[in-house]
Amino acid sequence: MILLSEIKLPPTSNHRLMPLCMGGRARLIKSKKFRDWEKEAGDDIADRRAKIEEGSLFVKIDIRWPDRRKRDLDGPVKPLLDLIVREGYIKDDSLIERLEVTRYSPGEYDLLAGTCDIFIQTMEDYNFPF
Repeated sequence: MILLSEIKLPPTSNHRLMPLCMGGRARLIKSKKFRDWEKEAGDDIADRRAKIEEGSLFVKIDIRWPDRRKRDLDGPVKPLLDLIVREGYIKDDSLIERLEVTRYSPGEYDLLAGTCDIFIQTMEDYNFPF
């Protein structure tokens, strides 16, 4: 079982990619804001390394929004899953069999707003916790 807590939320999808013209062709590249988040979040969780090599996984993400604006629940999910793969916590996000995402409004949860927690465990432990 792995618990990664108080990870800063990634930039919104509107601020993740930026267009760039290379050799007469339009390309989308990661924005500086998104690259900075990837580095900062990776550094924050790098020392908490544990690894689940194989098997089906259960992943729970608790999101604490920074304010009360309306947001899509699935917005930060893909970058967060890519982060835990890139940092070596799981081998591949295709191993995830069950994904649960919960959102909290400011003041509803005592931890830092604008952050999230990621809980990872095998489906075997999820189905038979005792």
